[in-house]
Amino acid sequence: MLTLAFAQIVYAVVHQWDEVTGGDNGVLSVWPSSWLTSPARYYYWALAFAGAGMALLRVVAASPFGLALRAARDHARRAEAVGISLRALQWTAFVVAGFFAGLGGAIFAFLKGSVFPVYTEAPMSVQPLVMVLLGGVGSPSGPLIGAAAYKILDTVITRYTDYWQLGLGAILIALVLAFPRGIVGAFDGRRA
Repeated sequence: MLTLAFAQIVYAVVHQWDEVTGGDNGVLSVWPSSWLTSPARYYYWALAFAGAGMALLRVVAASPFGLALRAARDHARRAEAVGISLRALQWTAFVVAGFFAGLGGAIFAFLKGSVFPVYTEAPMSVQPLVMVLLGGVGSPSGPLIGAAAYKILDTVITRYTDYWQLGLGAILIALVLAFPRGIVGAFDGRRA
């Protein structure tokens, strides 16, 4: 509930702080440097940064910090008993997550050339959550696969029906029921 309340505060600030955020008009003309204006060059630049981000996340997940995060997630009291400071761990995880969210936001802003207040609305916050749940929570590649599956479903369904939200919702419910650990979790279970 605190996250949703904070999201509403951010939405209100973005809409009302015209000098910084542009209000309803958003921030316009956010383009990369001239050497990145070619679509192919920008694609490879974005692919390199996204790939480097994923590789770095894998390193973080396998590091002692990542293991401490897993320990705190699985059993917080035990983690504290062995000397892990949960508060410091949570703040550090928040900073790491913010860094990667900022990297993704920068890539997105340069792609679109503009940033609008609609990106702070609640439905935009739900989409990444659905993508993560669809792909699988336990692995760094799960959200990528979930995002690809979500976008493919969204593109296909909107092409054939006006009731795309109903169709997408029904398919997502079926997929979550069929793959409770996500798509990656289902493949990991079969491989084991």
